[in-house]
Amino acid sequence: MQLAYGRRMLERVAVAVLVGSLGFLGCGGSSDSGSGVPPGSGGSGGESEMLHPPPNINTTVCGSYAYADPACQPCCTSNSFNASTEYNNQCVCGNAKNAADATTCASQTATFDACTSCCTGAGYSGSALLNNACSCNGKSDATVCASTLSASDPSTACRVCCLNNGYLGESYVGFGTPECQCDDF
Repeated sequence: MQLAYGRRMLERVAVAVLVGSLGFLGCGGSSDSGSGVPPGSGGSGGESEMLHPPPNINTTVCGSYAYADPACQPCCTSNSFNASTEYNNQCVCGNAKNAADATTCASQTATFDACTSCCTGAGYSGSALLNNACSCNGKSDATVCASTLSASDPSTACRVCCLNNGYLGESYVGFGTPECQCDDF
């Protein structure tokens, strides 16, 4: 299967890495513990919102592992989750919020580039052309957690809001035009 991530998603990942690096240097917020724990309880000056993700995300089944631990993803896989992310440096397991879309670009089967271009244009970050069928995945949403931009710690609030809305990933941009982008995998 061929997979491609759109240019927009790669740019968001680069910005997220930059923002994460700045946070490591003390210029950004941090994420805190798992389900039911206020994001600010670890001393990051957090928000009153609690982490209560929907069933497609599980903060406890592999939460004893650090996200960087090589056992994180195998633990998630063995518990019927196809992806992992982190929250407060703990392993968080999840499945995509939305199933792959096999209809939006179904007619774009001539080439992989045509499939990818169609999916990117429809707001997806990934595409697959397999057995002459184009499907799109990785829908992003910049509106569902836009209200977090006014929080006292918008980076943490963005992270919590995206997880609580069933998205495994997020990109917070705190300079230029601020944005909280929730990303499906």
